[in-house]
Amino acid sequence: MAVYFGVDIIHESQQENKCESSSTPEPFTTGDHRGPKQMGQHPTTLLPPLGLLAMIKRTMKHNKLFITILLFSIFLPHIQPTSGVTNIDFIRKSCQTTSIPDLCYSSLSVCASTVNQNLTQLAKCAILVSLSKANNSVHYFANLTHSSDQWAAAASTPCVFTFRKAVDSLHDSIYQMHKIGRDVRLMKSNVLKYMNDVIPYENKCLEGFQAVIDESIKKDAEDRVDQAVDTTLVAIDLVNNLPSN
Repeated sequence: MAVYFGVDIIHESQQENKCESSSTPEPFTTGDHRGPKQMGQHPTTLLPPLGLLAMIKRTMKHNKLFITILLFSIFLPHIQPTSGVTNIDFIRKSCQTTSIPDLCYSSLSVCASTVNQNLTQLAKCAILVSLSKANNSVHYFANLTHSSDQWAAAASTPCVFTFRKAVDSLHDSIYQMHKIGRDVRLMKSNVLKYMNDVIPYENKCLEGFQAVIDESIKKDAEDRVDQAVDTTLVAIDLVNNLPSN
């Protein structure tokens, strides 16, 4: 067997010497450029039929396509995208419409690669940031229940409960955001219904810390609650700013 552009061509075992009565010409051989029966040597391989030539052309075409794809895969990663800068500007501008623009920008800039200049995606990111803060607060106050300071430990127990309620409401808000369709007004109403429950839950935590004597523990707890409340306020502002049509 011989290989012809990756396709097996069958060798003739011997040269045909008898003359055919029909007028059909004998095929040229790949090594014979002078025409049939003009060389004394045995032919090596037959010319491929038309179907084989078409197959070879397709193979060459596909090879060119493969080379093109390969070049793109080599050079495309080195092309610096400009969308990241544009998204950062979009976040900064959108945060100016919130009640705490500096916190909004600093906390949501991590989403620059995913917002794609889309207000809905930015609002989703803000809710996720708020959810992260609430989850961290649950773990913080759960650990504080084991504090040697009995007042701090006692005050932290209700905080674990209230922040878990806040986490549940934020999960519900995200679920409603994923259900966004043509009726944006209804989606906003459902999201805000859950979001507006979050802040009372978070603020309620601080009620028990008024009796805590250790000022450092009290200050740390207050700062943590304030951060959670502020990120929730930013998320509410961005949801409110979504166009209703």
